[in-house]
Amino acid sequence: MRKLVKGALLGGLVGGAVGAFQASRDESEDPTARAARAAAEAAVAGAAVGWLLDRRDRRRRARFASRPTLSAALATAGALAEAARPHVVHGAEVARQRAMEAAEAARPHVVHGAEVARQRAMEAAEVARPHVAHAVETAKEKVQAAVESSQLTDGRKVLAKV
Repeated sequence: MRKLVKGALLGGLVGGAVGAFQASRDESEDPTARAARAAAEAAVAGAAVGWLLDRRDRRRRARFASRPTLSAALATAGALAEAARPHVVHGAEVARQRAMEAAEAARPHVVHGAEVARQRAMEAAEVARPHVAHAVETAKEKVQAAVESSQLTDGRKVLAKV
């Protein structure tokens, strides 16, 4: 509505000025009547243009008003978060309780697995003991042979330390 009024006023002023100028050049007609008629015609044309501009702006505002703004989206997200908070807290409590129950149920199995693993490790060590002792003896013989073949004068001292 504001552009309609502005268009009518601006059109009337411009039309009146143009009509007065033309009337001053042509002496056949009353200059005030000609200026008034030109002002009225231009005011109507300006009002029509202003009306079209008002309609265009109204449609544009309606189109952008239907789009959600960032602040509206954040407000909605905040409200949803507040509404979901009790459910999330309840879910976390239930999950913690079930995890504790699962840990208690798994404890005997874990203890049994640890005992079996310890027993099997001891058995493996007992089985490996003769092989390790044989490897040590073989290594000791190889070291003695290497020391004797190196012709070191103090080879007996190195061998005694081994």
